[in-house]
Amino acid sequence: MSGQEDIPRPAGDGPAAGAGAAVTARLFAGLESRVRGGRAEQAVPLSRAPTVAALCEAIGLAADVVGLVLVNGVHAEAATSLRPGDEISLFPPVGGG
Repeated sequence: MSGQEDIPRPAGDGPAAGAGAAVTARLFAGLESRVRGGRAEQAVPLSRAPTVAALCEAIGLAADVVGLVLVNGVHAEAATSLRPGDEISLFPPVGGG
């Protein structure tokens, strides 16, 4: 089950991506220090990030350092397809007890 039908999408953005279509990656809890440029928020062309996994690769973030992914505030997986205007929040694994 992909759950993609449950992800809220920005109004007016369909599945087709125009030339300027992009997604926004937001990195939390130190993940920004692990990517090129060290920025906590990055706009990435959708052509380079059609899925969450591709987004991580595009910004130079190893998949094994991501513990939680939210797309537009809804839990998502590496294979989740992205659409123009999506906001992807990435968090490292959480430990403790």
